[in-house]
Amino acid sequence: MPDKVQPVDEGVTPASPDLEKSPYADVSEGNWGDEIPHEMLETLAPNGEGEYILDKINNMSEEEAVAIVDESFRFHADDWNFPSDMRDRMRRLLEGRKLYGDYYDRDLRIDATMMRYSSPYPGVRAVQELETNDEIPVETFRAYFLGIGWAIIGTFMATFFNSRFPSISLGGSVIQILLYPCAKFLEWVLPDWGITVFGTRHSLNPGPWTFKEQMFATITYNIAIYTTNSYSMILVQKMPMYYGQTFVTFGYQFMLTLFVQTMGMGLAGYLRRFSVYPVKALWPTVLPTIAMNRALTTAEPRETIQAFGKIGRHHGYLFTALSTFNWMTWIAPENVSLAILTGSSLGLGLFNPITTFDWNVATSSYAALAQPFFATSTMYISSILGGFIILGIYYSNMYNTAYLPINSSAAWTNNATSYTVQEVITNNKLDEAKYQQYSPPFYSAGYILTVGANFAFYPVYFLYITFNQWTTVSSAYKDFWAGLRKGKSNYSESAMDVHSRLMAKYPEVPDCVRWFLLILLGALILSIVFLQIYPLDTPIWLTFILLGINLIFAVPLSFLSATTGTNLGLGSLIQVITGFVLPGNPNAYLYGQTLGSWALAGYADNWIIDASVYWN
Repeated sequence: MPDKVQPVDEGVTPASPDLEKSPYADVSEGNWGDEIPHEMLETLAPNGEGEYILDKINNMSEEEAVAIVDESFRFHADDWNFPSDMRDRMRRLLEGRKLYGDYYDRDLRIDATMMRYSSPYPGVRAVQELETNDEIPVETFRAYFLGIGWAIIGTFMATFFNSRFPSISLGGSVIQILLYPCAKFLEWVLPDWGITVFGTRHSLNPGPWTFKEQMFATITYNIAIYTTNSYSMILVQKMPMYYGQTFVTFGYQFMLTLFVQTMGMGLAGYLRRFSVYPVKALWPTVLPTIAMNRALTTAEPRETIQAFGKIGRHHGYLFTALSTFNWMTWIAPENVSLAILTGSSLGLGLFNPITTFDWNVATSSYAALAQPFFATSTMYISSILGGFIILGIYYSNMYNTAYLPINSSAAWTNNATSYTVQEVITNNKLDEAKYQQYSPPFYSAGYILTVGANFAFYPVYFLYITFNQWTTVSSAYKDFWAGLRKGKSNYSESAMDVHSRLMAKYPEVPDCVRWFLLILLGALILSIVFLQIYPLDTPIWLTFILLGINLIFAVPLSFLSATTGTNLGLGSLIQVITGFVLPGNPNAYLYGQTLGSWALAGYADNWIIDASVYWN
């Protein structure tokens, strides 16, 4: 056994006549599992489940390993997240023993074991469990109490501060940290009182706070805290400075929010096969949530905790310019062009090489440490390119944009003042005479590019699915229709990843009308009743148009988010369609935005994100 073997990122690089020597080459021949160095074993099983992996390697036959590697190589051929060195190694393994060279048997079994019993993605391997313990408590009293309690607090704060500046909210990451000390306190004070139901004891305090309880409480909070567009619709309709509509009562608000959220829940059942079950559905932005909860509930070396405590704080409090470091505008404060080119508050910040020292600001648009590099780099380069396009629009005065702020989402009058909607409304309808007398709305160069880019993205969704992920999506459609016919099995019989096998033993809600489709149908009926009760002057058929659009785009949008971590909405498309079919009807426009833009695909996506957390 060698004293030191160099670890690699994605497994190991095997030997080949034309390539470097395999890191396994220094290990003596014999039992493959028992001879894998400790460093290499940590790469395969970073969460201390090395014995489990060794057992699987030792008991895997060559025929089984070849079949797994062959299927995995073909399945991940169009997977941008799949490690390139592992794909190359699999290709050479499939060429056969002679062409591959030495250590073929060992490397073949290691890659096959990683595919079947672990994960090829380093981020997933770092947070996943290869085995599950059914005895660990999950739905305990304290988990429900903390999850619902913090959901009430978080919802109140989000509702109260959402329409105020600065807007304050308790994000999921903050709640994860707050949940843990609260849970440890309950673990300390609650007595071990309980009852036995059907042979299972349910206690107020079943013992130490577990990882599964932490995840359950986190999911409870995330589901409850999600803000739908119904909140904005209610504010615009209710507040006197906007429409001041008196029929927006508590019953109106409750009914609107209820069917909007339940319709999204029903659509989530449709998306499970496409965005949760496939092994390619990484949900990279979810992995930090799992990692943090695991770190909180798992003992860590004291050095790690101390190092974390040494991270600098208070940069924005001590010197706010560190967050938005517009130092170049200080050179000539009255120079508008300089502010446009280098400023980050009202400008584009294109030519400012140092825009911020605040990590929160730097990652406000991109989750750089969680999203795949190709996704982050694409968005970053596109932002720079978009900035130059905005400059061209602005300085050429296209659509009179040179008279307005270069990057604003507000509407403006022909005098460059804020657009007041009440000036062109009579009885909740657009008054054409007032509109002509007042002003048409004008928009900034940045907003125009954003809307135009959104329409460019819509066909890209389908191109991405068709040419890059067709194998996965087509297989998911087949499984979905099979689930509808059989009404029972929710897992693809060909699923071979560790999560599918671990979760297959737990009964899950079926795809058929008994559950999710029944919820969707109930929400649809409720929306029809809503439109009949309240004077929105909105036809029922608009609901079916919005639902149809979301059913078409739901899979591409959700799968794109699951594989790249990017989240794009349907707002621009819904605005144009609603304005075209029902011109001059603000209430119909608001209804379309609320139900069509984010409430369906957006809220369903939020449910799916939490389902993926539970899946991991």
